[in-house]
Amino acid sequence: METELKLQVAEPKCWQAILDFLPTLDGGGEIQSGRFRAIYYDTPKGSLRKARMALRIRQENGSWMATLKGGGTSLGGLHQRQEWNVPLPRKQAPAVALFEDEEAAALLKAALQAEEQDLSWQALLETDFERTFLRVDLPDGSCVEIAADKGKILAAGRRAAILELELELVSGQETALFSLGEELARRFPLLPASGSKFHRGLLLAGLAEANEEISPSCAAGTRLAMLHWLRTAIYWQEQFLQRPEEVRPVHQLRVALRRMRSVLSFCRPFFEVEACQHYQEELRHWGEQLAGVRETDVLLATLAASGLDAGAGVLGELETDLAARRQVLAADVAREMAKGWSTSLVLALWQWLLSPAWAAEPTASELTARLSKWLVKLRKVGDAADLTLQDELHDWRIQGKKVRYAFEFCLLQRLRLAPEMIETLVEIQDALGELHDIQVQHQLLMQWRDVPGTAWEAGFLAGWQEHERRRMLPDLKKLRKDFRRYVRRWLREHAG
Repeated sequence: METELKLQVAEPKCWQAILDFLPTLDGGGEIQSGRFRAIYYDTPKGSLRKARMALRIRQENGSWMATLKGGGTSLGGLHQRQEWNVPLPRKQAPAVALFEDEEAAALLKAALQAEEQDLSWQALLETDFERTFLRVDLPDGSCVEIAADKGKILAAGRRAAILELELELVSGQETALFSLGEELARRFPLLPASGSKFHRGLLLAGLAEANEEISPSCAAGTRLAMLHWLRTAIYWQEQFLQRPEEVRPVHQLRVALRRMRSVLSFCRPFFEVEACQHYQEELRHWGEQLAGVRETDVLLATLAASGLDAGAGVLGELETDLAARRQVLAADVAREMAKGWSTSLVLALWQWLLSPAWAAEPTASELTARLSKWLVKLRKVGDAADLTLQDELHDWRIQGKKVRYAFEFCLLQRLRLAPEMIETLVEIQDALGELHDIQVQHQLLMQWRDVPGTAWEAGFLAGWQEHERRRMLPDLKKLRKDFRRYVRRWLREHAG
């Protein structure tokens, strides 16, 4: 099984500095270099792609190698897959007979079964790059090979640049990849690269979709839940950097970061308290970078939901100004994120999650006791909240958001929770979130009160929102009463 961490170099001007730094690494071996040219093949029906496999014939410094890769995962820059290499005496066309390993041969035959009688091959794409590489022996006894690749991908008459680092685990612990990757990311602008050279080539050729969204995790365990949401955050940051104009990546990235912060807060008594607090603060800082973009997105959505016709001139200028503001904000944030400042955080957190500190999971009774404390606190904050005071509603909302994500986490840990309690909290959170958005939007709208052409529009929308706020308060009072009753019942049953 091949295990690699891929890091994209965000600023080409730093490439030479990276090459100059690699020989100075403690434990580093002899620097080597070479040119690598490869052609990737598949059948006309795309049988290998459908089986999530790749076959290439590559020239490596004058020698030839056939490689078959299959299965595995590619999440958040960490790539794990099976790989078989066969040295060739000369350049040859691909063939099943090249791979004598039983497992490789079985996988190939299964993938090509439908074309067994009429098997042919076609070239899909080419890669051509210069590689500088060395092996590094780390203090924990692990060995990692670092490869710095610079070149191009060619497919369907198009090309894409290659400028990346690959850290491959030769022997030892997986944490070694993240430790070494973190050291590099602290020095240079790097980003996790979820797409392999092969996948990027398929995208160029129009033979693949963009990396699929990570599916929800259903595995129990604090470590697995955190790793899932960390990979999710990496995925949505990548989507935002590729398409900063889209709304969904901004929202989903912030949600993934909040989930991790809530789990760290919830599980703080069971793990390293200082580390939990440190990563909570770092994740909060990451999410705050997108706050202005998200607030503008919400206000634009409110304009759309107001039912007023911007095309007829009502709210038209305001919407145009907001859209322009959003474009500038998103471009500025994307420019800063593209420098890779979050990568060292990601790799340090990933390494910590794989450390022995996370080997012992909290028990169901420990999680139940912790959840009981949070529910008691939430009930007190909610009961004391004056619904006319935004600061008190905000405190209730923040505490409720933490409990809502704690519910989600506890369900993953197979804890039994009352569905009606969860549903009521979700309704409360939705209402409090809408009230919070109204307050934030009111502050934003005040920026347009003295602007000719938008002052009336801003005032009109602020008035409409105030009407919505007052309409929601009676329902919120009822939801608070219902939630109080559900919490009391749950505490009687579970808190002893």
